[in-house]
Amino acid sequence: MSTSDYKMEIDNPTKEKAIKTAVNDISTDLASISKDVQSLSDQLPALVATRSEINWFRDQTERYNTRLTTAAAVIEKGVHVRVDPAKLSGEDVQLLNGLNEKFEVWNRRWSTLCKAIASTGKIKVVFTAIVSALITAAFLLLAYENSPSVWAHRALVAAEESHMENPLDEYSKAFAQMRGGIKSRKDCKDRIEGMESDAWYIKKLEGVLSDYTEEELEVRKHKVNIKDEQLARLVCYHPSTDQMINYRIHTNSEGVVIKVEKEKKTKSKVVWEELKPIDTP
Repeated sequence: MSTSDYKMEIDNPTKEKAIKTAVNDISTDLASISKDVQSLSDQLPALVATRSEINWFRDQTERYNTRLTTAAAVIEKGVHVRVDPAKLSGEDVQLLNGLNEKFEVWNRRWSTLCKAIASTGKIKVVFTAIVSALITAAFLLLAYENSPSVWAHRALVAAEESHMENPLDEYSKAFAQMRGGIKSRKDCKDRIEGMESDAWYIKKLEGVLSDYTEEELEVRKHKVNIKDEQLARLVCYHPSTDQMINYRIHTNSEGVVIKVEKEKKTKSKVVWEELKPIDTP
C-alpha cells in the first residue's frame, strides 16, 4: 500500500470514529481492572493468617475428628442405660396397694355388669326382680299407712304422753275407726295427728318447767291467750302432793322464756311467785 493510500484511509471519517471508540473501550477496561486490583489489595491483609492461627485450626479439626470417631463407635456398639429403682416409703406402698385393691374390685364389678348386659335373659330377670320389689314395697307401705294396729299404737303413745286418764280407750277407739270406711279412717288419722302434736307441745312445756323446779309434775291443761300469745297458762299435777297447781310461762317475741311464775293461794288473795332457774344461785 502506498503512502497516499494510507492517508486516504486515515482521513476517512468512519474509520476515524471506529478507532476512537476502540480507544475509549480500552480505557474503560483498564479503569475496571484498576478497581479490581485495588479491591484485592484491600482484602489481602484479612486473608493473611499467622502460623500459630493455622496450627490452632489444625488442632481443633483433629480434636473434632477424634470426638466424631468416638461417638460413631459408641453408636455402632449400642448404649446401655441403667436406672435405679425408686425407693418408696411404707405409706406410699400402702397407698398403692389400696389403689390396686380398689381397681381390682371395680374391674370385677365392671366385668359382672358387662356379662349381665351380654346376657339378655339375666337382664330380664334382674328387671323383673326390681319391679316386683318396688311393687311389694308400695303395697307394704300402703298397708302400713292404713294398718289399724299402727294407728292404734300411735294413739296410745300420744294419750300416755298427754297424761290422759285412760290411754287404752284411745287405742280401742282408733283401732275400731281404722277398720271402718274411708271417711272414718281419714277422721281417725287427723285426730291422732292432732293428739301427737299436742303431746309434743306438752313435752316441751314440761321441759321448760323442769329448768325452774325440781318437783315432778305433769301438764294436764295448757292454754295460750289469743290476744297475748307470749303468755302460756298451765295446770300441772304434782304426784308427790296430789295437787293441781297453776303456772304461767312468759316468752318474748322470739319465743325465748323470760319468766316462769307459780300460783300461790292465800286466804285473802292469789299471788304469783316468780321462779328462778335451778342453775342460778
